[in-house]
Amino acid sequence: MVGEIMRLARRKSALRHTFTGRGTVLARFRIYNIALLAVAFFIMTMALLFVLYNVAWRMSHELVSGYAATHADSLNARLSSQTTLLESAARSPVVVNWLSDENNEERKQLAHQELLAILPEPYTHNLRVVFSDSLNEYAIRRHIPARNADGLWLFGALTPNALGNAWYFYALASDEEHTLTVGWDRAQQRERVWLNSRVVRDGVVLGVISMGLEFSNIAVSPIRLTDRSVAILYDSLPLDMQMFLPITAAMVVMMLTFALISSIISFKLIFGPLDQLIYSLKRLKDDKNVRIYGLERHDEFGHLSNTIQDLFTQAYYDVLTGIRNRRSMETQLKQAMEFLARPKGTLSLLMIDVDYFKKYNDTYGHDKGDACLHAVAQVLASCTTRSNDFVARYGGEEFVVVLPNTGEAGARIIAQKLLGTVRSLNIPHSASPAASYVTISIGITTGIVTHKQYWTDYVKRADEALYISKRDGRNKYTFLNFAQNRVQP
Repeated sequence: MVGEIMRLARRKSALRHTFTGRGTVLARFRIYNIALLAVAFFIMTMALLFVLYNVAWRMSHELVSGYAATHADSLNARLSSQTTLLESAARSPVVVNWLSDENNEERKQLAHQELLAILPEPYTHNLRVVFSDSLNEYAIRRHIPARNADGLWLFGALTPNALGNAWYFYALASDEEHTLTVGWDRAQQRERVWLNSRVVRDGVVLGVISMGLEFSNIAVSPIRLTDRSVAILYDSLPLDMQMFLPITAAMVVMMLTFALISSIISFKLIFGPLDQLIYSLKRLKDDKNVRIYGLERHDEFGHLSNTIQDLFTQAYYDVLTGIRNRRSMETQLKQAMEFLARPKGTLSLLMIDVDYFKKYNDTYGHDKGDACLHAVAQVLASCTTRSNDFVARYGGEEFVVVLPNTGEAGARIIAQKLLGTVRSLNIPHSASPAASYVTISIGITTGIVTHKQYWTDYVKRADEALYISKRDGRNKYTFLNFAQNRVQP
């Protein structure tokens, strides 16, 4: 029971950290994107269902409306009327005479007049006449005067093997005088239901007169337990792609919105902090006092920043004393000299050595020796107050103080201050011939920086001054001008 409560508590804490910004970046980014994708998917699904519902409703409505408009009684009356008219045209002697002699222009003109007289205008728009011998298909053009034979327009011959022409050959081969077939309307390039009537003379089929109905399909279903069938005429509505434009536009907008919000979240959680971290590292290259971004964070960036901080500390700071190491001193001194060389500024460098430190280690042990070096390093660092001044451990018990834009007088003041501050520590050193407590010796050099100089030149000159201080009894400083080879007490 207690274990279950603890697991629930940890899960609740993890969720709280995730949504309050204290969880990992990847976890928050993953959860936000999944939530955003779920919302986008839900909205797009609802929009798609709405559009499909409207499409289905619209198509159903149109089909029902079409069926209601052509219900059985009305359709029967209409087909009966059309059948009667078509039968009159098929039995007209004038029309029969033309179908018996297709190339007779006079008979053709008379047939044109007869068809226009028998059939009202709406029915002649989709009227076709096909000859059984030549298979030529003619259509009526009402805008041509009736006395003009060109009013019967020749489409061309029907191809027996063409699927779209099967309607004619079915009507031709049928034993019925009137048939309903589905075929291709070459004039309007669409499927159409044809009401066909054969033209016969003396038992010989001369051709077929067909009237195209406003339907594209016909379905016949027998009525069970009777000898009757039901014929349903309907028009196949092509799917209007414009009906899908709203859902397409909605999906595009949703995907763009998702991409935009995802980019904002990505920048806020990942790329923004990453840019700040990179910017702080770039500044750290020029100024070692710059604080690395993200040290206070509790996520991956916090771990990364603290790792970089630890590596930076190990690379540029001495672990024992906490001040800069020799590598850091060399880098910083080079940068300082490059900066001072442009205006030919002044540079002072102090080389410091803890007096008789080997004897101190031999007398008090290495642990005491490490503590002594740490204490000396801290008081040396406390004596440099300007941001450009710095203290570094050069190696062993040797230290370096770099003072940019500091002349001889200022360097002497700092040296005297360093001597007094170390003495004030009053660290016992019974093995030292210089004093009963820990002391230091200092070598100073000051010069005008030029581009031809090297950092090692100043270190070497200060080391020469330090050698003189150690030779003359220690616990003191010696100044050597960088440009002159003489001692100035």
